Amino acid sequence: YELAGDFIRITVEFVNFLHGADRQTLPLVFVDPEPIPDVYIEGGEPKTALIPEFVRINAVASAVKCSFDKRTENLLNYTWTVFANDADGGRTRLTTTSKLPQLFDIQPYDIPFGTRSLTARVHVQDFRGLSNTAIQQTQILKSDIVAIFASGQGTTTTSQEPFMLDATLSYDPDVGTFSDQRIAGTTGRGFRYSWSCVNRTGDASSELKPTSNTIESCGENVHTVLAESTRGRVTIQEPPIKGIYEFTVIVTSVDETFTTQTNFSESQRIRRATATTRINFVNEPVPRITINALTQSAINPQDSLTIEATVGPNPDLPYEVTWELIDGFFTDGTQTFDEFALIDTELIVERSIAVTPAYLVLASGALTPGAFYRFQLTAVFAVDDEEVR
Repeated sequence: YELAGDFIRITVEFVNFLHGADRQTLPLVFVDPEPIPDVYIEGGEPKTALIPEFVRINAVASAVKCSFDKRTENLLNYTWTVFANDADGGRTRLTTTSKLPQLFDIQPYDIPFGTRSLTARVHVQDFRGLSNTAIQQTQILKSDIVAIFASGQGTTTTSQEPFMLDATLSYDPDVGTFSDQRIAGTTGRGFRYSWSCVNRTGDASSELKPTSNTIESCGENVHTVLAESTRGRVTIQEPPIKGIYEFTVIVTSVDETFTTQTNFSESQRIRRATATTRINFVNEPVPRITINALTQSAINPQDSLTIEATVGPNPDLPYEVTWELIDGFFTDGTQTFDEFALIDTELIVERSIAVTPAYLVLASGALTPGAFYRFQLTAVFAVDDEEVR
């Protein structure tokens, strides 16, 4: 308390080993006889976050009200300044979505793409006009790539025509949401693809022949490399007459390594993801399923949602079509369509060779705000008295 009530000015002088010097004088500071508010940001440093995730920055502050032993969080004013910093030295000021003054909330994807770090500064002022400041740095890490097969976890296809392995729905969350990239047609770009397969039928003599490579037979319970390229599709020109094959794709970012400065040393991380699909080849015609893409990347959860699909041209045999929710939960916390589907999610088709429409219509209020959903349409039919899908 010796300096209480005084003004002080601090001058810092830097001298290097060559006797070069620089001096900086800090602004004049008044030493208040009363204690200033205490404030810190929870989490400490270094803190890390991802662009696709929710980020909350929490300031904890208290002030002396009437005596040194009575503290309160009331009568404090919070002023936040949060910047997103990119690799080129640019920065963007962010805004909070929180209604509470001590919290700064950032919703998923509100951090600009290309951000390397966040600088958060909170200025707290008490009822006497005394203030204090806390600062926190948050490093924005690279997100994991998401690898997706268009065939999902598995499907049945005919061996009477070429079959395409398609992983072009794979995407990088740091570039944008899946829906935004799907509508813009940018999914699947900027990656390297490594394809392999395993013969799960016990017949190691069956061979798979893609378009661009001379391939060994797909080994029984042994992964065999099919192809490596920057294209997200591989066509099996001559499928086996019958058999179950498990295909794996490893999706790696073309810019697979990136550098961060940590204590003047470089660290690298390879970003890649893996997806697997199981294909059942049969020597019979198989219905083709097409789900039409939505025209918008996001919807109002209070609106009804309609997803359109077609099945066909259909073979001359009966089958059943069923909609499922495989990612996300409805507002009642379940994945069942009980009270939310406005039309039947199951459709039984008798012998027909026409293209059959299949609609999924969800009621208003079925979807949770801010959530991501993925729906799957399955056709189940019989070939040689065996149920396939």
